[in-house]
Amino acid sequence: MPPQSEYPVGRARLVLPPGGWQDLGAADTAVPVPAGRSLLETRSAALRGTQGEWLAVLRVQTNRTGEFRGFPAGAGACAPQRDVTVEDAAQGSPVRADCLRLKRWGSSAQWLEKNRPDLVQWLGSRDIALSQPYTYLHYRYATEAGAWVDVDALVDQRLLRPKTSNNDEFLAAGHPALQWGHDLAQSARLSVGMVDGYLAIPPFPLPVPASSP
Repeated sequence: MPPQSEYPVGRARLVLPPGGWQDLGAADTAVPVPAGRSLLETRSAALRGTQGEWLAVLRVQTNRTGEFRGFPAGAGACAPQRDVTVEDAAQGSPVRADCLRLKRWGSSAQWLEKNRPDLVQWLGSRDIALSQPYTYLHYRYATEAGAWVDVDALVDQRLLRPKTSNNDEFLAAGHPALQWGHDLAQSARLSVGMVDGYLAIPPFPLPVPASSP
């Protein structure tokens, strides 16, 4: 049977792009808001390559119902960061988050450990080690009215960055990864208005490599 490509996560329906994805399970998290606490669900999935190597890991978090009220403190933070592409479509709003962060060389020495130790611990607890180099992406969309979508992605660069043979190609090589991030952000925004929470992760710009590096 082909691998399952759809999974429920909170009020959303997570739809994965083609590939050998493996479900890594779901977990609930309680988040404090001004009106009390709201229950979120996190669903994780990982993509394996032709030789069983880990090529991508996704963690998607949404609220359980449409009754999410109040804006968690700090949820809209979208501060600039050195060597990270940061785009704040909410323009610093205190009651809305629309923040995309892209670290093209997420596998740089100790970067993930310093910036997302919780994610490193989670990967270690599941013995997941991605092929290097990989890119890190984080996107959050949240509103005071009841929306919450939070996505973490670690992606083998061979799925996002084409091979280059000259200086012009090298300078343009980062564009597909950023466009993929924009497409993911748009899908997350649209999912909030869908009755079934349809949240489609866009296909990666490049095909799964035939073998490990």
